[in-house]
Amino acid sequence: MKHLIRGAAAITVLSLATSSALALTVSGKDGQKTYELKVADWFPTSNPISVDGAKFWMNEVTQASKGAVKFKYYPAGQLAAARDLLSITQSGLTDIGATAPEFNADKLPLSTVGNLPGLFEESCRGTRVLWKMSTEGGILFEKEFKPQHIHPLILAVTPQYELLSASKPIRTPADAKGLTIRSAGGTKDLTIQAIGATPVSISPAEMYQALKLGTVNAVAFPYSNAAAYSLQEVAKFGTEGANLGSFVDLYAISDKTWNKLPKEIQQIMMQAGEKTSMHLCQALNDDTTSKIKLFEQAGTKIDKFDAQGVAAWKEATSGVIAKWVKQYSAQGLPAQEVIDNLKTIQQSLQ
Repeated sequence: MKHLIRGAAAITVLSLATSSALALTVSGKDGQKTYELKVADWFPTSNPISVDGAKFWMNEVTQASKGAVKFKYYPAGQLAAARDLLSITQSGLTDIGATAPEFNADKLPLSTVGNLPGLFEESCRGTRVLWKMSTEGGILFEKEFKPQHIHPLILAVTPQYELLSASKPIRTPADAKGLTIRSAGGTKDLTIQAIGATPVSISPAEMYQALKLGTVNAVAFPYSNAAAYSLQEVAKFGTEGANLGSFVDLYAISDKTWNKLPKEIQQIMMQAGEKTSMHLCQALNDDTTSKIKLFEQAGTKIDKFDAQGVAAWKEATSGVIAKWVKQYSAQGLPAQEVIDNLKTIQQSLQ
């Protein structure tokens, strides 16, 4: 039996190694090389981050390279679950993977800075700042992405998270006390705890049933993506102006693949990446307005906060950044330096 187990394990390792070796396919014809790369995503193809992110970028790269770069796209978690996509990118089982620092805070803790509340009012401002911090020469690239042997290609900061409830309206932070609220984990846990609620970590795919069955009282999620999970069918109440932070969506390529690509292909990918990141953030901003209308048409009662209401929510979450800095500084990480760098870049964009 032990020999059988060892044999099965050996076959598994061999299979993984073979998959790794074949992730990047290079072929040649008439003296020109063609590069075919695997792209693993956790978003379904209908999600705006797939449409205006991954698929937009792949099309841009293929066109700019005149067909020298092609892709095999695996959406909706076909190759791995969302939280495992970073690992399979690093291992070489895929060349490019969609990931999120929030899902991999053990490996990318400082990069969760983009998810903190009170930093950005809209998607594109956050995207411009995080792009500078996360590409070559930026503090996050040097401190985290480079040591993790990945190279960011697309990065977008989502519009602000709001609350969607199936049980009761949540008009003030006091209304959230004692509730169970779906969280993406990491910094979102800190934010939800700051308003007196209990965070529950569930995947986006589980939100619909969780709201419908009352597993959670509410979910924290941006309107721009919420309709992709049909939440307008189960959410009876919503907020606009709670501004509970953002979420950093990231597509990265492994250094193993990146270093095999010619410089001109690398340049095409990065130019397409910056263009895609700004295209995606604007699409998400635009989508927020249309999706709020969609929710209202479906019967969701959305409380739209005035300046006083927005200020109350901001005050309730004002201590989250300090807690984030304390948490990671205690681990010997330059968390305050990252916050200071973010603010400096943001001021330079004004």
